[in-house]
Amino acid sequence: MEGEGMAQNPANLVVNGDLVDLGDVAGPQFAGILMPRADLGAAKIGITEQFLQQAGTYHERYSAVPYFRTLIEQATSGRLEAEPLLILDIGSGSGNSVLPCLDLFRQANIVATDLSENLLAILRDHVAEDLAARERLNLLCVDATKADLVEGSVDLVVGAAILHHLIDPSACVRQACLALKPSGIAVFFEPFENGNAILRLAYEQILAREASDSAGDERLAPSVSNCLHMLIEDFRIRAGTDKSAPVFQRLDDKWLFTRSYFKALASSLGVSVDITPLNPSDTPFLLQTQTYLRLALGLSPEDASLALPNWAWDVLRGFDAAFSRELKLDLPIEARVVFTRRGSVTA
Repeated sequence: MEGEGMAQNPANLVVNGDLVDLGDVAGPQFAGILMPRADLGAAKIGITEQFLQQAGTYHERYSAVPYFRTLIEQATSGRLEAEPLLILDIGSGSGNSVLPCLDLFRQANIVATDLSENLLAILRDHVAEDLAARERLNLLCVDATKADLVEGSVDLVVGAAILHHLIDPSACVRQACLALKPSGIAVFFEPFENGNAILRLAYEQILAREASDSAGDERLAPSVSNCLHMLIEDFRIRAGTDKSAPVFQRLDDKWLFTRSYFKALASSLGVSVDITPLNPSDTPFLLQTQTYLRLALGLSPEDASLALPNWAWDVLRGFDAAFSRELKLDLPIEARVVFTRRGSVTA
């Protein structure tokens, strides 16, 4: 991706204002990554070094392209009136959702956006040898909550696990819905407070049993105990909609959402919304705990399934058994959120 000919770059169709190539102003390591000229030198608010200086480590730990390919395919199936030709991907990172979109929608140009030019550089390098993908991929370093997007410019918006990182996700959703053409959809995948509140109660019960010495010889490993303590505190901090405390400027993960939040947001924008739990299961709390332990402790799936003693897994099985399958669908731990633009978007 060279700076020459950038006036024709599809990014110019998606965002208003003059765009510059960061390779010309920030060094060749960022060549091919565009940024609105007005944003040059602006402070990056609400993003931490995990996504900047430690972008490589973040990419290695959280790369999940096959998983997000399945989610995107399921979310868009039957919802698109035609094959999308221009896609806006928000919070693209190193490509978890962009790479699937390049594969699923072979006719589409994709404008991949992120506030981290470091992560976008990893994505750029990943497709460097794939000429067909490289020609359809356009990289834009921009703040999703402040981007001045062109109204009615794109057929599809995808945001894979981005909204919970933002202090004001409503601003991002509004811009995404404005950018949609009529009948276009914006698809997001996000964590929900509903199911994580149940997990918080389960983890508190496990730690209380450990502290009471009723666990017998099967003890929690110190790293696992510490992980459960941190998850409980994380769930507590992220609950609710008030993000005014200074701590949220330093936190990577800021939100756990509720259905009512997204329904109220959709109503205020004049768009429709559909919320569907991800990976419905008879044992969602047990399975999600394995995922949390795997990600937090860097374990293999097999080791994560063995990280708790049997009695602790039984506590989680008890929570899974306490709710009907129907109620568990009302208690999503994670869910896909699909906004559909029908007409004009309310300012």
